[in-house]
Amino acid sequence: MSKSLIVAAPYINELVTEGLRLCSHIMEYRHATNQTALQRETMHKQANHAMQQEKNDHERQMAKLHQLSEQFGVTLAHNRQDTVDVMKMYNDANTMLVKLIDRICDPDIDT
Repeated sequence: MSKSLIVAAPYINELVTEGLRLCSHIMEYRHATNQTALQRETMHKQANHAMQQEKNDHERQMAKLHQLSEQFGVTLAHNRQDTVDVMKMYNDANTMLVKLIDRICDPDIDT
């Protein structure tokens, strides 16, 4: 064996060991990167699902509010009509009372 090979042998062993360690670290880094990408993708899917659920809940709530609003409008219309009817009835009763009082107070009335 040549003298330079004997001197270089420990360095070659260390070089191969460090090369293998570097490859191991690269593989660990790739694995960690892949895991991070998978977690990110999973979190995006979960977030999209949660957003869709929130959107659906919001649409249901808005539909309920719209229905309540329409029903409230119908109730207001009925109340308005009832108020008009009650005022008409009050005015008619008042007119009848005035006529009755006029007839009762008429000096030409035959008792």
